Amino acid sequence: MFWKAFLSTRGGYRVGIPRVPLGELYEGCRKALAGEGGEVQLRTGVRGFLVADGRVEGVEREDGSVETADYYLAAVPQDVLPELLPAEVVEREPVFSGLRNLRTSPITGVHL
Repeated sequence: MFWKAFLSTRGGYRVGIPRVPLGELYEGCRKALAGEGGEVQLRTGVRGFLVADGRVEGVEREDGSVETADYYLAAVPQDVLPELLPAEVVEREPVFSGLRNLRTSPITGVHL
């Protein structure tokens, strides 16, 4: 990782330092998504994906409501994903069989 980050290009040694608080920095991302018709919802728990006929039909929230969309993205650790899918999908699809066996390596970030 060190080689790829710092030594792969001439400018790889450069470090960016935000001039604004991180909340303000990321607000631009939220606004960009909103400008495209998207929405960012914080602290919205999910119970799991609703799957029918091999397709995700929606996402059930912790409050019992269901969200539907054209596309779904699971931005969760690999060991959490099988818990969000119906057990029969996890058992049937080979892609999920080894997720619990993957090892993780933490990434350390420093914010000045």
